[in-house]
Amino acid sequence: MKRGSIETYRLISKLSKRDILRLSRMTCSHSHSLLSHPFCALKQGILIETTTETGKKVYRLKEKIGFLDIETFTFNFNADQGIVLCYCIKELDKKVKCNWIESQELKKKDKRDYRLLKDFVKDIETYTRLIGHNIIGFDLPLTRSRAVKYGLDFPVYKTIYISDTLKIMWNKFKLKSSSLRNACEFFGIPAKDTPFEFETWLSAAQGDKKAIKKVVKHCEEDVIATELLWKKINPFALESKRSI
Repeated sequence: MKRGSIETYRLISKLSKRDILRLSRMTCSHSHSLLSHPFCALKQGILIETTTETGKKVYRLKEKIGFLDIETFTFNFNADQGIVLCYCIKELDKKVKCNWIESQELKKKDKRDYRLLKDFVKDIETYTRLIGHNIIGFDLPLTRSRAVKYGLDFPVYKTIYISDTLKIMWNKFKLKSSSLRNACEFFGIPAKDTPFEFETWLSAAQGDKKAIKKVVKHCEEDVIATELLWKKINPFALESKRSI
């Protein structure tokens, strides 16, 4: 075994199974898997070196938190009875990234949101933790269902941690409603300047560009509000080890 291969093996042997799986799905600037080029991950700051209490050096993926929300047009919120209209994702303390369905894509009967889901999968797999309001009960099950339908490589179990602000509200707080809107109003967090309107969502699903823009704005506001809510309530909850 060559010296470089030995050093690579030694580095990888110090990683957790979760981090090995994640590195295998990420690429470096040379377009190679970071699992085969782990030293690129070190240079890029994706992998960081830490020391255990016994003085042993180990490596782990640097935590990258993303706040996520999707908007859909569905019947009964089911993946086989609707489509994804847009998604927004915001890295902690950074700008929001939004992506939405294009009017012409809605004409593709069997693959209306295919491109959007393909982009979605690519975006979320760069994060080590995803946070959303009802992300466990809705956002991830629905997008996973749509992605698997299309044969997309959706992140598998134990590759990404998830935290749900709705679950924290249920378990640690007592309000008449744990909805994002009510929680934000109670805590004085600005939210929902662009409220849900059925006709707007219907028009967006039919390709109306102005309506799509409103839906995206609503989604963006939810992501920003979710981050602010999480900062307010997260100190009262254990860090979730739940996996995607």
